[in-house]
Amino acid sequence: MDKYVYIELEAGDTDGESPAVIRFKGVKFGRHTEITIFDKKCKPLRPVSLLAEKLLGVKNRELEKYPPQESVTKEFLSFIDNAHIILSDQDFCERAIGVKFNDVRTLADVRRSNGTRYFDERHFAVAEAASDKDLTVADVQRISECSFGDACDIADDLVFFGMLEKVGKVYKTKNKS
Repeated sequence: MDKYVYIELEAGDTDGESPAVIRFKGVKFGRHTEITIFDKKCKPLRPVSLLAEKLLGVKNRELEKYPPQESVTKEFLSFIDNAHIILSDQDFCERAIGVKFNDVRTLADVRRSNGTRYFDERHFAVAEAASDKDLTVADVQRISECSFGDACDIADDLVFFGMLEKVGKVYKTKNKS
């Protein structure tokens, strides 16, 4: 069964061989499998700049309390396992994580079997919100900031890929009780 991991990294700088990552996020999913979320902050390889502190709303002294970037990178690689990778900036992610990904897809590449719809950031925002609470179509519409019809399509896509299940009029993740 194919599994996918959507990767999103937050960095204090993107320059150099190894960017200073402050947060690793990943959403692992597959058809008929539970959704799993990885979300960990870390102490970056080097202090972030004053500009980055202002833009990201985080101070270097706050980042000191988190595990080092190297250890969180190892955990994140274990989380990714052998899943298909979905990301927006392959070069940045490969430099930050320190590996070359062979099977990389952009958000637009992750298509339904009939190829009529594609995943975008709205799908992942909805899936992440569903990990905290059950959602109605109105909730999906509010989160994804789209029309009611598009919200229904997004919810159907998430059910199709096994990220959510529909129980009556409510959508929930499969790993919720």
